[in-house]
Amino acid sequence: MPNVHFSIIGGAEEIGANCTYLNFGGNGLFIDAGLHPQKRDKYCFPDISVLTQKSLPTDALIISHGHTDHIGAVPYVLHTLPHLRLCSTRPTRDIMQIMLQNTIRLLRINPPDRDYWHNDVLAGYSSDILEKIDLLIEAFPYKESFSLQSAAASDAVNVTFHDAGHIIGSAGIALECHGYSIFHTGDVQFDTQSLLPGASFPKHHCDLVFTEATNCATDPPERKKEIQRLAQYINETTEANGSVLLPAFALGKSQEILTILWQLMRKGSIPHLPIYSGGMTKNINAVYDRYCYSVPRVERGFEVNDIPQIPLLREELLQGNYLTTPSLVVATSGMMNKGTNSYELTREWLRKSNFSIAIVGWQDPQSPGALLSQSERHQEILWGNTKIRRQCRVEKFSFTAHARRENIIAWLSEVRPKTLVIMHGDSESCERLAYEVSLLLPSTRIILPRYGKIYEG
Repeated sequence: MPNVHFSIIGGAEEIGANCTYLNFGGNGLFIDAGLHPQKRDKYCFPDISVLTQKSLPTDALIISHGHTDHIGAVPYVLHTLPHLRLCSTRPTRDIMQIMLQNTIRLLRINPPDRDYWHNDVLAGYSSDILEKIDLLIEAFPYKESFSLQSAAASDAVNVTFHDAGHIIGSAGIALECHGYSIFHTGDVQFDTQSLLPGASFPKHHCDLVFTEATNCATDPPERKKEIQRLAQYINETTEANGSVLLPAFALGKSQEILTILWQLMRKGSIPHLPIYSGGMTKNINAVYDRYCYSVPRVERGFEVNDIPQIPLLREELLQGNYLTTPSLVVATSGMMNKGTNSYELTREWLRKSNFSIAIVGWQDPQSPGALLSQSERHQEILWGNTKIRRQCRVEKFSFTAHARRENIIAWLSEVRPKTLVIMHGDSESCERLAYEVSLLLPSTRIILPRYGKIYEG
């Protein structure tokens, strides 16, 4: 059996700068290199010093999917370790160019804390580096194995991507060496969404499994009922001559919400209303459309950019017809971060009693979106430097792209890992999943990893 050691150097006990390190048979492999969605302290980037101080091998970086909390630190890691091989699925490769350009913008607006990070930490975030990354990425289709082997390692690791059902190109990652098997779920959704079918993961035994636990503290409501509730919410708002703002992540959530809105219109569940979208969304839609035949889809050949959409222009943000004509506005960012379209539009929405905001995605506890979702109507809230009495309706909806607890457990019952590592979730979510798996699989070793600690597989 090959030697196996691992460390979670980002995303332990939280949804953060996700990064898993594996020393597998002498091959040093990273899975993901994310930027924390809110923090700019020592947890902003993965802590690769844990590895370099111990002279551990570093050979390849494997990307599970294109969300910023999984790829935002790729330029930083490659600037520090320029020899790494870089591997992903083909859609993820295409997505990364769009998302990393946005990462540069985010870091300029909200740079890393100088108490923890020197100025040169951003040296890797340049157009030249991004072009280099685009050339360096080795892209592979689902279920087609490839090998990774360090010059210093005696054995190769076979790697296979499996559709994770989370967003386009998302992958669970299977690793095998000399009969020892590892599986990393990345972000996974087993249920069918409006645009993408659920994950297609292997169900054979694995020695070591890493799983996300995002939704494991709660039971998300049934998607069909949430869609019906959203339709009712839209109808109530537009009948009062108001518009609905739907803050959504440009990657994944926007495409899902646009599809839901279009399906509701086609079914007659809501009227045919103007749909506004902008920012990166159109470019990401184009990537979804590029692979509408070659990767799994609910409706093969359906193109998101065929949905009628009016451009949401930054320079005309506070002059749009949606301020006077009932409309649906899908705007980034999903957490309404300062300086984004959704943040600026919310400032206008707050003052209008017949307008509504539909919060359709996950909110970091420290984000403006979380603050808004916890507020009460007619309550004064601080938005930027201004106190505003909230007049508009605000409602949360669950269109999660992360797996239900029972679905993760059902898959684990098939895989029956010797060791299970639970991550990418808050403490409550990770502990709940650990408890229920311990009842079902009492012989499985369960690890709730601590940040930066090195474990033996």
